[in-house]
Order: sequence, then structure tokens, then C-alpha cells
Amino acid sequence: MRQRRITPTTILTDAEVHTVALKVRAALGSAFSGLVKSHGLELEEGIRFMPVAKRCEECRCARGLNLKSVAAQLGVPQYRLKDVEAGNVRQVRPEVLHAYLSHLELASWYRTWARMNVELARRLELPPKSRSSKKVGDDPERANEAGRRK
Repeated sequence: MRQRRITPTTILTDAEVHTVALKVRAALGSAFSGLVKSHGLELEEGIRFMPVAKRCEECRCARGLNLKSVAAQLGVPQYRLKDVEAGNVRQVRPEVLHAYLSHLELASWYRTWARMNVELARRLELPPKSRSSKKVGDDPERANEAGRRK
């Protein structure tokens, strides 16, 4: 049986995610695994999300867009888009992710990814309220920061 070619944007199967995680842990040792856990991160989660992160970055760059202009168009802080592209899945806001995917015309590709990554995709779903009433750029943290500066 021939192995398929895997790139950073390949949507991995569960078996492939498991294999990559095992190889990373073996290559980097138990100290790395402890460091990852101590920061509240899950290696498998990062491996699963990486194709989304890389696909967004590649698509944005291929269109000649920069983060600053896309952030302005979406009405979100640049750091929120950087979180997506860096694969910082714990920092990703679902409303920002979905607006970004839509902006890059990747919603259909993302649905394919979501079918293969059901548990993580569920956590990244838009809550019912966010689907209609909340503006993408609304960021309570930023509002709190602005209020403290006054």
C-alpha cells in the first residue's frame, strides 16, 4: 500500500494524527511533553488544527493580503488572526475564525476538515447568539482594556 503525500495543509486522519504525535513525543522527549501539558496545551489538538492555520496563511498570502488589511476589513484585532495562523487553537475565537474562513472563501474546505475533526470542530463552532446578533469585531477584552485606559 502506497503512503499518501502529506503537506502542512493536509487534513490528517485520526491514525495520522496519532502517529505524528507519537513521533514528536519520541523525538523531543518527555520534557517536551511535560512542557506542553504545563501550558494547558494538547499536542494532538495542535496537530489537528495546523492544516486550518496553514491553509488560512497560504490563502491570504496567495491573494497578496496582509494581516493588517484583513483585520481592518473584518473589524478584529490583528492578534486574533495571528492566533489562527499560528495554530494557537486555545486562543482562537470561533466568530473570528469563521469570519476569516469566509473572507478567504475557505468555508467549504473547513467543513471537510470539521467532518474529520468532529470534537475540535464542535469547540470551534459559533454559539447560536454569535451567528446573528454579535458583530465580529466585538471583543469584550478590548472593551475592558479601553475602559481601564480612560
